[in-house]
Amino acid sequence: MRAFPPCGRAALASTFKRRLMAVLTAALLSACAATPSQPAPAEATDPNDSTPFIAGGHEPGWQLQLLGDHAELQRFGEPVPARMRISAIDSSADLTRLSVDSALGAVSIRIAHSLCRDSCSGLPHPDNVSIDLPDRQLRGCGGDPHALLRAQPWQLAIVEVAAPVALLSFGEAKRLQLQGPCSDYLGEYTLSGEGLRLQLTKVSRERCAGTNAEAEEPELQLLQRLAAVQRHDFGPAGELRLLSADGSYLTAVAAPTE
Repeated sequence: MRAFPPCGRAALASTFKRRLMAVLTAALLSACAATPSQPAPAEATDPNDSTPFIAGGHEPGWQLQLLGDHAELQRFGEPVPARMRISAIDSSADLTRLSVDSALGAVSIRIAHSLCRDSCSGLPHPDNVSIDLPDRQLRGCGGDPHALLRAQPWQLAIVEVAAPVALLSFGEAKRLQLQGPCSDYLGEYTLSGEGLRLQLTKVSRERCAGTNAEAEEPELQLLQRLAAVQRHDFGPAGELRLLSADGSYLTAVAAPTE
């Protein structure tokens, strides 16, 4: 039986909605193909689109996995997950509804593409998820929390300097990159329900000579504050907030696109 832990923005939403819809639509088209031996659509074999969608919640604990054309729901206290077949998808700009057939009866899954914070850890997720079962409704969060950080580079202003900014990028395999006004840094980040940790190491220093030398000290102060980050959240305008133990935080906004 699976153990459950005890309970102790618009532009981004469209990106995650498209990713989810690509997985579900490709799976249903493949399952409904007239000839089973036909090759699956390209989306169905794309490793970037085949990652299961996972959601979960607390009180009572539950976890949902969308795996192609079916879903598996594990509830606290149940020895095995309930396997369900996805029969229909209804999607709008901000909401995806799934109709599901199961031994439990008719089930409806609602995925709202808006920021959701886990009720125990506070960890931000891309989607709010609710499941209407014949006997009750389950509520929780879904989607990959890493995707919110990786959606675009984040621009950190160094307020002590007139012009320079730093650019922070979260990559695949937990890679982390910082481009400061003076130096470039590489490292890694760790994200879990316990928080966010950032580790960076300098890899170059070429831009702080002559008139730009005054940017070096603020950059070092920025590195110290990044090393003190313990968790993250998002503000009302979608800005990233990197929070330290003392309650202070750094604010980063989506970097302008060229």
